[in-house]
Amino acid sequence: MPTSAYTAQFTTTYSPGAYRSDIQTYLKSGTTAATQGENHDSVFLQGTKITMVDITNPARPAYYYHECKSPETSIPLTEFTSMATGQSYANPRGNTVIVEDLLFVGD
Repeated sequence: MPTSAYTAQFTTTYSPGAYRSDIQTYLKSGTTAATQGENHDSVFLQGTKITMVDITNPARPAYYYHECKSPETSIPLTEFTSMATGQSYANPRGNTVIVEDLLFVGD
């Protein structure tokens, strides 16, 4: 298991209503490797701990957590649990164009 952390920030602008309801948002392991120009078999290893910070509203950031129980190549954002409420992350809905700003820290 690597002993260092990795941080990535993704800002997306989209209209949730423009997509079919069965399309889910994922954190993909290949994104990490592709960003760094490395190849690590594109897998989040068992035991990897990932913190997601929703900084869409920087005055009220929301913190979420996920730990890989087995090797994973992608993680639905709904698998992240709120550190404040214990509830799962809810993918945005509606027909309005939104800007979503998510920060991920993997360790």
